[in-house]
Parts: sequence; C-alpha cells; structure tokens
Amino acid sequence: MTTLDLRENVQLAPFTSWRVGGPARYFAEPRSIDEVKALLQWARSENVPFFVIGRGSNLLISDEGFAGLVIRLADKFGAVSLENGRLTAQAGCSTMTAVKAAAQAGWGGVEFLSTIPGTLGGTVVMNAGAHQSSMADILESATSLMPDGSVITEGVADLGYRYRHSNLRERGAVVLEAVIRLEPRSPEAVQQEILMLSKWRRERQPQALSAGSVFTNPSMASAGKLIEDAGLKGETLGRAQVSTVHANFIVNLGGAQAAEINALITRVQERIHARHGLWLHPEVRGVGLEVGHAEARHDPTQPSA
Repeated sequence: MTTLDLRENVQLAPFTSWRVGGPARYFAEPRSIDEVKALLQWARSENVPFFVIGRGSNLLISDEGFAGLVIRLADKFGAVSLENGRLTAQAGCSTMTAVKAAAQAGWGGVEFLSTIPGTLGGTVVMNAGAHQSSMADILESATSLMPDGSVITEGVADLGYRYRHSNLRERGAVVLEAVIRLEPRSPEAVQQEILMLSKWRRERQPQALSAGSVFTNPSMASAGKLIEDAGLKGETLGRAQVSTVHANFIVNLGGAQAAEINALITRVQERIHARHGLWLHPEVRGVGLEVGHAEARHDPTQPSA
C-alpha cells in the first residue's frame, strides 16, 4: 500500500508564475506513478476534487485557493532519459531540462521548448508551441492515467491536436510521461540557438511576473496586436497591468490579486469584442475560478489560428 504524503492548507502562490492564489486544502508532490494513482484513488474515494499542476505557468489560481487536492507534478516527478534519438521524460520534467539533456547527448530539434516555461506534461496537454513549432511536431507518444485508473500510451494522432489544444483534458487524462523525437545536433549548435531564442524573448516579452501569453491568437490577427491597437497596452487594474512590452501578457506589478488579473482579462475581452465583434479566448486556465468573460467561454464562433 502506497503511503499518501499529503500536506494541508498549502499556499499556492509560490508555485505559480504570477505569484497569486490562495491555499490548497490538500497538496501533494508525488515521486512515482504509483503515488499519483494512490492520490487520485484517495481523492475519488473521499469525494475530494483534485487538480494537477506543473510549474504553475499558464494558471490563474483563485485568491480563495482550491478546496480540494492539488497534485504538483514538477521537480520530484521529472526523470529524463535518452535512447536512439528519443527523449523519455516524466511529466514534471521542465522544458529547459529536456532541451539541455538532449543537447548534452548530441541531440536537438526541440530548442523552441526553451522559450516555454513549464513542464513537459503541461506542454503535451495544451499542445504548447513557439516560433512556428509545437508539441504536435515533436511528440511521439504520451502515457496518461485515465479516470478509470488505467495507464495508457497513445501516439500523437490519438490526442486530437490542434492549435493550443488536445483532447486529454476533456477525457480526464493525467499525463505521466512523454516520448519526444530528436534530431542529431551538436551541443554547441543547440546552445547557440538557445541563446538566440533567449535574447529574442528578453527583447519582446516582459520579464516581470506573468503567465505567458494570456490569449490564443484569433484567425484575423495576433491577440497582442488587437490589444495594442485598442489602446490597452499599459492598462492597469489594481496591481495587474497589460504589459507595456507585449500586449498579450498581463503582469503582476507586485501584490496583485487573482481577482484583479481576472478582471483585467475580462476588460480586455470586452474592449476587443466592442471593436471587432469577437471574443478573445484565454490560454490561461483557472483554478477555483472561471477565467475571463462568461460569453467568451461559450463562444465557438471564432476559431483560433
């Protein structure tokens, strides 16, 4: 019998890139698949809601926190190995760790991941991407724990990938492991590209506390351009601000509340809807709250690019 290592009333803000959010009623950082399975079995048997996070990017956690179990798959669930041009990593492996591990062994082709803060599990679930590449281009298979307790491995074709979306979340799957295809590259070439991408990011994206891009790009134009053209760059609500560097980022100026960030997201959506008749759809996922405007959450008419 696997022993549950549960902590109670753990503040979640330190585990998020926005540094906002209240406490989790229960909190755990499992180290093995068996521990993940045991935690989910306990949550279901006790009728306790649960939520899985990685490194806390792309998340907006309620100021009241989460009245259930938060399972953090990060550093303690981040083993990585390489064999025959394939990188196998647990869901909690950070994107940068994966890139560096590949480079040290003479492999690359995944450098774009270095610009996406978070874990491989999160990137698999949302088909994360940057610089004209996405997980759909490099993922070979994903192993997930399903709601019935089974562990299954699926190829990329089974995941329903499209722009910033997979079918994993709607199926209740918890990603445990990913296998990624690599290309032969020298460590020096990989390092040079990482430095180039890092420079690009520093020059074009805010370095303050943020959760990455807030909205997916609609088909008509980039979300950042629409927001900037609407005069919202630098818009402030409390201690939350639409970044003055890139308008598709909202930054915590220090001491922001989740409610302020969420209200600013809604304000941006309403302004763009008034100008263009479309709702921007958040990439950000809410924990203990619904992100953004209610109509935007139920509007399927604006497909994302």
